[in-house]
Amino acid sequence: MEVNFKMIGMARRAGKVLVGSSPAVAAIRSGKAAIVIIASDIGAAVKKKVTDKCKFYETECIESAHDSTEISASVGYPSPVTVITITDKNFIDIIKRP
Repeated sequence: MEVNFKMIGMARRAGKVLVGSSPAVAAIRSGKAAIVIIASDIGAAVKKKVTDKCKFYETECIESAHDSTEISASVGYPSPVTVITITDKNFIDIIKRP
């Protein structure tokens, strides 16, 4: 599934985006994660950790076709980003639109 990265940028400016696997896992465990997006070039161990947490806590997880450098550029981060977590459920439908 493709995601609308312009809307992720808007969610980031609204303070509703967490970046990285550790904040993602913490948000999933606490129930604050609405949706998790992972890059296509994520490491196998990190991918397993994040997807397993998503399955266990019933949080939606999308594997993007974009790699970490494309995702980081689209949300305005200087370093590669492999995991993005959206914490506001109101952004889910907007982000999923192509």
